[in-house]
Amino acid sequence: SPHPPAALVPFAWGTNRSGDSRVLYSSAPPSWHEVAASATAISDIAMSGASVGLAVGYGGAVYRYHAELNQWLSANNASDDIPAALDLYSVASGDASTFWIGGAGGLIFYSDDGGRAFEQVGSAPATFVDAIAAIGAQTAYAATDSVQVLRTTDAGSTWTTHPLPGGMRLSNLVALDSDSLWATSPSGAILRTDDAAANWTNQLPANSESMPGLSVLSPTAAFAMSGDGDVYSTTDSGTNWTLVQSLSAPLNVLVMASSTEGYALGDNGRIFMTTNGWTTSTSQIFGTQTYASGTSITSSHIVTAGSGGK
Repeated sequence: SPHPPAALVPFAWGTNRSGDSRVLYSSAPPSWHEVAASATAISDIAMSGASVGLAVGYGGAVYRYHAELNQWLSANNASDDIPAALDLYSVASGDASTFWIGGAGGLIFYSDDGGRAFEQVGSAPATFVDAIAAIGAQTAYAATDSVQVLRTTDAGSTWTTHPLPGGMRLSNLVALDSDSLWATSPSGAILRTDDAAANWTNQLPANSESMPGLSVLSPTAAFAMSGDGDVYSTTDSGTNWTLVQSLSAPLNVLVMASSTEGYALGDNGRIFMTTNGWTTSTSQIFGTQTYASGTSITSSHIVTAGSGGK
């Protein structure tokens, strides 16, 4: 669940096909080193500033970032409402204290103590909660595989449901404010709503590629990336999207630290970097990790993850 940058350095992560996960860190790209490993597939990550973060994954896995230790440690708590075997697919932070998690069976969980304990606050008629976005402590959106977006403005006590156009599922969901969101779809769409998910506009209707990458800089400026590595940008709230570079590689994650500095992550440990808004780019291979699956942004570090090796 990517969100608008704080001061602009990303956390990202990945899993391989067998579920072995790696978290990598960089204070000065392109040099990287490993800071955490998990035997469980990690599916999503969210940071609230540089000191608080959560990563979630299969089998009910929840990891919490401890800034004082500079470590990711298991945060599974027997008192939580999260079932031990439940696969978790998405996580978002609303502010420094609140986190939202979406899982299998359409279940949604909420924490107001920085991710230390969770309670179930929703159950969608769905198999998966594909993406979550949050603004503040009360407002959140959840996109499900039943091609709906759920919205709450009271910390999950009640939810309203809005259908997505054309039977689309979402791969990314970014809240700009309590009413405006950007989203991308595995079917290739870039979607925008400015009326709290009641109506959506497909801003790239002719595209047929999957669109796993989305990085939002402001309500008017954003970048999106296809699974084949085509990078698009907009500076007019999505009225026009311009293809700025074709990286010609299987990629899954896009994060922009500014309008010029950005990173694209993908299969086989491939990391692309740009310093000029994808006019040009450089690439490197880190280890043998085979799949990068997401990103979040903080103010002080760059961290990415892959799997299958260090």
